[in-house]
Amino acid sequence: MELAVGTIISGKVTAITKFGAFVSLPGGKSGLVHISEVAAAFVSDVHDYLTEGQEVTVKILSVSPEGKINLSIKQAQPQQERPQPARSARPQGVSKHAQTAILICWRASSVFCGCRAAVSATISVFII
Repeated sequence: MELAVGTIISGKVTAITKFGAFVSLPGGKSGLVHISEVAAAFVSDVHDYLTEGQEVTVKILSVSPEGKINLSIKQAQPQQERPQPARSARPQGVSKHAQTAILICWRASSVFCGCRAAVSATISVFII
């Protein structure tokens, strides 16, 4: 069986190390799931997520000329939708004219006081 990059297949965990897990694949081949590709969450110990003999679904990330196969369990799973925070053009209750007046005052104080932090704060507050 030809193992093509991007293919999602099933395999069995054969060994677990501190840097990942080895998975046997169809055709007598095996590949490595690096610890960073085990789960979407931070993984400090692979044993918390996998056990030897466990059936897993993996995605083939790469196949080197030497035959080394890099796999991902994380990328083989459907991506969870992340809720996007609602963003408004400007804070509620503050008119555009009020924002302009505050901006002018902050810029003036930074010019006369030599305070560059005020300018940085202005940029981070008013660019949304």
